[in-house]
Amino acid sequence: MLQRSSLYSAIILACLSLNVFAVDEVTALQGVTVLGTKPVNTSAGQVDQYIATTADSATKTRTPLKKIPQSVQVVPKKLMDDQQVQSVGEALQNVSGVVPNHIAIIPAWESTLVRGFAAEHLQDGSNLNYNTGDRESTINIERIEVLKGPNAVLYGGNSGTPTGGAVNLVSKLPSAQKATKVGITVGSHGVVKPTFDINQPLSENVQLRVTGEYTRSKSPIERLKRETYNLNPTLKINFNDKTALVLQGKTSRWKGQDYQGLPATGTIAGDFKINRHLFVGNSDLPDSTSELDSVTATLDHQWNDRWSFSTKVRKANSEFDEKGQTLVGADGFVANKPSAGSVWGMTNVNLYQQQEDVSVTAELKREFTTPKTQTHLVLGAEHSTLDDDGFMDTDGFAAVDLTNPTFSLPYTDPNTAFRWSGKVANKTSGVYAQAQHSMHDRVHLLGGAKLAKVQVGYADNFGADDHTQKTKTLPRAGVVIDLNKQVSAFTSYSEGLRGVGWANYSDTPQPIESKQKELGFKFGANQKLSGSLAAFEIERNHTTIPDPATGGLTSLPNGSERSKGVELDMVWQPTANFSLTGSYANTDAVYTKAAGTIPAGNQLAGVPEHSGRVWGNYQFKQGRAKGFSMGAGVYAQSATMLTGSNDFKAPAFHKFDMKFGYETKHFETALTVKNVTNKQYFERFNYFGGRVAPGSDRAIYFSAALKF
Repeated sequence: MLQRSSLYSAIILACLSLNVFAVDEVTALQGVTVLGTKPVNTSAGQVDQYIATTADSATKTRTPLKKIPQSVQVVPKKLMDDQQVQSVGEALQNVSGVVPNHIAIIPAWESTLVRGFAAEHLQDGSNLNYNTGDRESTINIERIEVLKGPNAVLYGGNSGTPTGGAVNLVSKLPSAQKATKVGITVGSHGVVKPTFDINQPLSENVQLRVTGEYTRSKSPIERLKRETYNLNPTLKINFNDKTALVLQGKTSRWKGQDYQGLPATGTIAGDFKINRHLFVGNSDLPDSTSELDSVTATLDHQWNDRWSFSTKVRKANSEFDEKGQTLVGADGFVANKPSAGSVWGMTNVNLYQQQEDVSVTAELKREFTTPKTQTHLVLGAEHSTLDDDGFMDTDGFAAVDLTNPTFSLPYTDPNTAFRWSGKVANKTSGVYAQAQHSMHDRVHLLGGAKLAKVQVGYADNFGADDHTQKTKTLPRAGVVIDLNKQVSAFTSYSEGLRGVGWANYSDTPQPIESKQKELGFKFGANQKLSGSLAAFEIERNHTTIPDPATGGLTSLPNGSERSKGVELDMVWQPTANFSLTGSYANTDAVYTKAAGTIPAGNQLAGVPEHSGRVWGNYQFKQGRAKGFSMGAGVYAQSATMLTGSNDFKAPAFHKFDMKFGYETKHFETALTVKNVTNKQYFERFNYFGGRVAPGSDRAIYFSAALKF
């Protein structure tokens, strides 16, 4: 890890040394602050306040959203800034059908759901696997593009292609205009968060951008503390007007206690009550850690107006070391039920995993145009490897009454004969082709296919040595028809195929397969209204579920699931001062066959039937109040099942947020209140399959930044 950090430092120092020789050649342009009066062009596409008109992630070409036959939602930086979001998860609450990670959970696995299923987090199109390190930071994000459903044609690598959806975190890139922003956020629960964003042209053809953030925080939960940081250097070299190389580095760290949530009995069920802010575990519990280091190189070459080529190579190392004391109940490690009365067992647990992945992608693009048609062709190939080694060990035992807890079991790193250690090795490869074709600028066709191969090798210290592979042609097809200038109708079909991560498997793991059918409408009027309404159905097979025979300690790869529903996303901007965004999802996600002790028809865990968000922001642009802004919003969701057994259900909840801000050319500040009414509620917490955690209490944040 130290070698990787040293590499980033060397890159930055080398770039700065270039500046010594190039500074006289650079003409610095004066900064211009546009307070939302005109559309803003960024490296990721044009944005008008909250309305993004294009997306890159869905087709790997810059395509107008209304021409893409798939639900794609964009969360622009402007919206994240107006809401003063403190995490990626909070930003994702703006998108229909998305259930993000709980902020208190250790970044040792990815729990984000899209349309009821686990989603992949991508960084500029590259899979982040477990999404380790300081994954909630937004300091280096230009926008978030959410692709709903499988998108196998364009995305693979590491474990394979998304089968539920993809959350693509689009990074900030260097530009030719010098700019620096330094800020700090302080707030409730001891939050201290200094940030910086430095864009420095080194010469006419070389640009450097470095972003970074450090966060220290406490929590309403007893004894819970967090410390994170991340550093993101990016160097762009324009060899000429046709060829550019982008080098991106990332070092990200997370440190804090392993919070395991609370059992359902004593919180949302049962005849006794557990302190909602209780931290379950001994006071001597050491910190858990999560780390990520990555380097990505992207080379783009434009041969002429019609032909272009790009290739991307990414190397990443990640690991997490989870040290905890977990409850054991009548339902095993799920622990939503006490062993007796209000008493649970407790044992030390150490879960450690390290991952190494390498991915290579190459693409050739061609554009054909005639007076009445336009065609974009993408031809690509990819290959990747992911080695995932880890172990899980438990040791020691004590009983604890959670209504009057005394945590007498000291923490020691387990090292027993019952240790599960194993390795999962995924190899993925594929070749793909995609064509976009527009006729008379009213009918927009999208078609593609990918010949994908996924190999999964699994071995553990108890003698398992299982290997499986699958080669499959994965299609994608869709059409958009412009009914008039304001409304378009679309329909599409797509498939996905991916490998699995490390787990203690009771049977040979299988690649997960999925299929999605979707239809809907996209609408927009006079740049003031934009949105989409879609109905969908996704089927998935060979999903991993907890094995009831071991209390969830091992997993079975034989789940089959189905999700269907309706989603609405919209933005309304009647004036240059006011923006309103809203989303709603109705989702029905169930098991379609019996799995373990879970009968067919049971609802999937963590998926609310109803969920949605509304947010409005008003910005004063004239008069004495010029530069001031105010915003407010509400997020709400219905009840969710904690586990696939459907024994317990986290109740519905809603919460209000508000913000007051002020911005000038060189200064900005904001005062934000989260959960204004201090609503007390519990959320599902995905620990050993599903417990609960208290929702965030009222929190007040103050932020300020200088821009120069």
